[in-house]
Amino acid sequence: MICSKCGISLPDDAVFCSNCGTKQKFETTTAVSPVTTQPATNASETTWKDLLSSFLDLLKTVVGKIIAVVVIVVIGIVIFKNNPQWFGDVGDLVSDIAQKDDPNVLAVKGGSPYTYPDITYEQAFSAFFSSPTWKYFVGTQEGPDDDGDGKPDYTRSNVDVVEFTGYCMYSNTKVKAKIQFVLEKDKGTFTTSCLAFNDVPQSNLFMIALIQKAFSEYKK
Repeated sequence: MICSKCGISLPDDAVFCSNCGTKQKFETTTAVSPVTTQPATNASETTWKDLLSSFLDLLKTVVGKIIAVVVIVVIGIVIFKNNPQWFGDVGDLVSDIAQKDDPNVLAVKGGSPYTYPDITYEQAFSAFFSSPTWKYFVGTQEGPDDDGDGKPDYTRSNVDVVEFTGYCMYSNTKVKAKIQFVLEKDKGTFTTSCLAFNDVPQSNLFMIALIQKAFSEYKK
């Protein structure tokens, strides 16, 4: 070691300088406690465990959704087998709401037969039939069943049709009536085309009689 004052060489364990008598300064060292370490965790093992757990959670979710869809489909099939008309009613209701402002539908709703010029079809039909709906489409026009074979006497395609549906009583049985109106846009008029009960076409005379009854009862 070197004396801190006079600079001569001294033994490493000298306390005082043999030349100038200066007491020497020693640096103290702080003991370092041994560090205890934990064994390193296998990062890849943890990752795979997390991925596997996430996959199983996802699988449970997917399986749960599949089961829910299957249950809904089964319920739908059961309902359709026992109440096939229910799906038709939903479709008619959706069309009725979607086309409530359709000018073709409004034209028929606001129209009146010659015998009741002060009563509209909407007023008479809404009072006479339950669950009334209206819709417009370009498609097939069905004719009446005047020959009594249970089928339309004719059909015409690519026709502007406003179709009304509603429930009424027939022979002490609740039936779904469907009445079609054919639009003659070039003339600005429309005509009643056919009547069907539960999709079974009826005669032209029966259609006229039913419409007459709906208007007469409304007038009363």
